[in-house]
Amino acid sequence: MEQEESIKQLHNYEAFAEFVAYIYEMRETAIRQMRDKGDSGVMQLSGEAVACDEILRLANWEELRVRHFGRN
Repeated sequence: MEQEESIKQLHNYEAFAEFVAYIYEMRETAIRQMRDKGDSGVMQLSGEAVACDEILRLANWEELRVRHFGRN
């Protein structure tokens, strides 16, 4: 529960929203780059995308995005 409360508090800060938005962009970039890579490149990029996705999930990105950027 402590982790959830900490994340909730961080949602009050624009800098946190900008940081998580950067992680979202990193994930999207990794996904786009997968088209141009061979099997080993895809494996590496998919690992990066999964790591970013986990951070986005922990940070409640969807809620944070709506709150700070007004996007659904």
